[in-house]
Amino acid sequence: MHRREFLADAVRLGAAGLLAGGLPQALAAPSPTGPRYIVSLFLRGGMDAVYTTDPKVRADVDAEVDVPYAPSAIVDGAIPLGPHFAPLSRFTKDMAIVRGVQVHVANHEGGAYQFLRMRTAVMPNMPTLGEIIGQRREQAIASVTLGDLSSFDYSANSLVAPTGAGGKTALDMLDELDDESVAVLVKSYQKHLKAMPVSGLSERQARTREHLAQLTAFLEKSATLPRFKASNWGLSKDTSSDLQRVLYLCEHDLARCVTVKIQFDWDSHFRNADKQAKANGDFAPLLAKFIDELRTRKNAHGTLASQTLLIVGSELGRFPILNGNMGKDHFPETQLIFMGPGIRPGAWGQTAKRMQGRTIDLKTGAVADAGGVHLELDDVGTTLLAMTGHNPAVYGYRGRRLGFLETT
Repeated sequence: MHRREFLADAVRLGAAGLLAGGLPQALAAPSPTGPRYIVSLFLRGGMDAVYTTDPKVRADVDAEVDVPYAPSAIVDGAIPLGPHFAPLSRFTKDMAIVRGVQVHVANHEGGAYQFLRMRTAVMPNMPTLGEIIGQRREQAIASVTLGDLSSFDYSANSLVAPTGAGGKTALDMLDELDDESVAVLVKSYQKHLKAMPVSGLSERQARTREHLAQLTAFLEKSATLPRFKASNWGLSKDTSSDLQRVLYLCEHDLARCVTVKIQFDWDSHFRNADKQAKANGDFAPLLAKFIDELRTRKNAHGTLASQTLLIVGSELGRFPILNGNMGKDHFPETQLIFMGPGIRPGAWGQTAKRMQGRTIDLKTGAVADAGGVHLELDDVGTTLLAMTGHNPAVYGYRGRRLGFLETT
């Protein structure tokens, strides 16, 4: 099969993946609200909070809770960080770290479905948060998912580039095509889109047309741009390429929402200290470089950092007590990092003697033993949808709005 034919088939497979989900099309609105771009970094496996976003000293926790470093290892800053996140300390004045978020799940698959939707009690055919937010956009594509993906890590309404010959995705192969081949591909998609009726369509047909329109617009705009080419960041090659692809998509205003799955073996059921050190040691410099690039790169709307809401976190946490293999098992709560427009920096939420989330006031973020409530993943999704101009209840979100997280 020629490369051009393979690329067409690969992108068509991506289109097929867009068709099966369900979004209430009548509720879509063209005018975006809130940050221009939403980028989620999904740290698949379960990052250990005590090393990263929720450092502790021995007096903070029960005797059996693992705190394997001296107090001096905690990194001072606007928000204290665990020793593994030292490369991120210069960003803490602009970060919001939300601790003790209840996810009510202790398996990776269910947690992955939930993370992409920022809610609990999900089904695989439910749209992701990015797909909902991306309905309101000025870009070609609503939602793109990158990384080493399984069926748990994306859903049907995202543009997912399937991997083909040589381990390359359709997007990689699009970058390698000459201008003539790209022009042929664009004309092919324009022809398919023109042939589809505009009215009298079933819900499924309307969804098919919408996503074909997205792919056509993406290819049309891509044809006018310099091809994406990753540079050497001197870090984890595969994932740095994915993050550079995110920067490209935002810099050229091609997509509103992008999710990147990063899998650095945070699932540390044995040798927790070694595995977490390796995973976080790979990730923290990568995230620091990505944030620097967001602050440096610009498009017609300003710096990418001024336009991009960044969300970083895992689908579940690590149990605070070591098991018999010097590892840590799954824990049904997590920590999330936010940066960007509309987000109030600070350390929000607090964990108790066994690293469990304490009850807080949802308006102020302060601990509230009397009258407070536990932070829920559904609260995060509800808040992000409201911030971007959506009615969360329309999409089944029943969380509470986190007043402490928003600047307005």
